[in-house]
Amino acid sequence: MVDEDTRNALMLFTYTFGVGSLSMGHIFAATGSILGSVVLYFFSACNLHASSLLCRCMTVVPTHVRTFGDLGFHVCGNVGKYIIVVSEALSCLATPIAFLVLAGTELLPNIAVGIDVHLTPTQWIIATAICMLPLVYIPTLRDTAVLCILGSLSTLCTDGIALTVNFVERPLAPRESHVSLSSAFSAFGSIMFAFGSALLIPPLYRQCSAVGSHHLVTTVSTTLVYVTVLYMFIGILTYAQFGCMAPTTLLEAMPRGSWKVVANACMLVHIAIAYPVIMSPTLFVIERCVFGKDSDVDTLKEKLLDETKDKMTSPDDPSSPSSVASAHLMHVKHNTSEYKSVESTEQHDVSPSCVHLIPLSQSDLLLALILSLPWLHYFHFEYSCS
Repeated sequence: MVDEDTRNALMLFTYTFGVGSLSMGHIFAATGSILGSVVLYFFSACNLHASSLLCRCMTVVPTHVRTFGDLGFHVCGNVGKYIIVVSEALSCLATPIAFLVLAGTELLPNIAVGIDVHLTPTQWIIATAICMLPLVYIPTLRDTAVLCILGSLSTLCTDGIALTVNFVERPLAPRESHVSLSSAFSAFGSIMFAFGSALLIPPLYRQCSAVGSHHLVTTVSTTLVYVTVLYMFIGILTYAQFGCMAPTTLLEAMPRGSWKVVANACMLVHIAIAYPVIMSPTLFVIERCVFGKDSDVDTLKEKLLDETKDKMTSPDDPSSPSSVASAHLMHVKHNTSEYKSVESTEQHDVSPSCVHLIPLSQSDLLLALILSLPWLHYFHFEYSCS
């Protein structure tokens, strides 16, 4: 059985390290070796900073703050809630659409090259979407942990096969890059697509136990450092091979053959597994707002029960931990559905399980939201913990 920290690391790795790894060589080709390394490190630092700060924010905010939209409402009211919800929905829905287009226009046609099947790209995209439906119905994010192992291995296999085949089959190309404004913007877009793990932090925190929540910052930071190292490694190797002629993706440069079919199949497996992981934040909000369903309520109740047991130090207290946790759970559901204000929530808290252990001001929470927005990852802010 996979332990909780490993499960969180696998889901975050699958969410972050995927299709974007195929474009690392293009980033170095478009910006040059020095500027490419600096830009990649800069975006990685912003992503790591935002994700770690968001983990701490989820630890200290009231218990009814369970989604990215709830956090936006907690910091900036209705304006913050709608900005975050729209931003999150665009990112969580646009990325799977890009996956469908990639699978329908490149992956499936390359896999079926030896089969007598002739379909248009639109038909391939529809077929891919139909195949994804069973995976979308996975009830909770934690249920995808075993699949994430396969998804992570599939991505590593794709990159390994593509790099090896290209080094064997392709001659070395000149390395000098002529940096232009259009190529630089294209590279920035590829980097922003490769990073953006902060959107998965609230779903990960919701499904963590009380102990796992305290380890989440370390787990997230370690995983993102490994992802950055892999990105740099793939980008440098691809740039050393192709130079300024590096393709948009490694799969495009592979010569036709069985290894290209295997590499495309491995990437298709990763896309299929990453699909429900990426859509999980938006699906949770839709289920809660439209159907009134909370798929993580059991985990929340266990966490509240554990926290209540730890905080009840008086042996003469007539209240049992389970009754206090149940009362707090009903309070959380009420606050979540009604989006009450922070002041109202703090006045009606019925258990001590929302004690703020780490002092974070409203400006700190606002900073986490700003850094986590997908289109604002290129800004870097100085932050020091008070």
